[in-house]
Amino acid sequence: MATENYTPREMMVVSAARMIRDREIVFVGMRMPLLAFNLAKSLWAPEATALYEAGLMREKQCVEYFHTMCDLPLQTRASWLTGLVEVMSCLQRGEVDVGIIGGAQIDVHGNVNSTLVKTALGVKRLPGSGGACDIAVFAKRMVVMMPMESRRMVPKVDYITSPAGGGRNREKPAKEVYLVTDKAVLSVDGSRFTAVAVYPEVSKQQIADVLNGSVAGLDKAPVQQPPSEEELRVLRALDREGFWTRQPNKSKSDIS
Repeated sequence: MATENYTPREMMVVSAARMIRDREIVFVGMRMPLLAFNLAKSLWAPEATALYEAGLMREKQCVEYFHTMCDLPLQTRASWLTGLVEVMSCLQRGEVDVGIIGGAQIDVHGNVNSTLVKTALGVKRLPGSGGACDIAVFAKRMVVMMPMESRRMVPKVDYITSPAGGGRNREKPAKEVYLVTDKAVLSVDGSRFTAVAVYPEVSKQQIADVLNGSVAGLDKAPVQQPPSEEELRVLRALDREGFWTRQPNKSKSDIS
């Protein structure tokens, strides 16, 4: 049963979680990707396995509340408590089915930028990649979580931090790349964004305006199913303070 009482960020996390399949090995990035994986693991992907760049592999559901991949509840009962090199080696061996990351910008080639952006006041440095570059290059499928803003969805990123296996010299990404936003789910094909699904209460014209017309498939894109009561119940238990999904005054930059 669906409910209308949810925030755009909750819809965003639920949409990303629905892209995770059971039995997949998932390399999970920071912030909202943590929630997306654990929501999927709790409900429809009980045998999915998570890798975290802090050096963790988890096959068991983490039932305690945590904020980051380094928190003790996530380490407790982990299947593998190792280091950065070991978990990155899983990527290089081609064992990771899907990677979920955030970022500051993404372009139509699937490149993600989390290093710097060019503004009217000059270049602004950002925290950088962590393991996102390796995740984007080596995972078989990519899911990028990012608020929908024209400054974020661009024809060419200001800096390629995570190239998703394609880079600027290829017309198309080397894999499936999906962009999950707070308004819609999009795919990336190398020339423009394509609408996969539009969220309830979001107009298609609003999406076209944000993307400056560089979006295909809006007319045929279905409306995404709202979060079910069960999805919201589990998500709100995972983010029980609403730190990532329900703080109305939270800066959008904190979501990236």
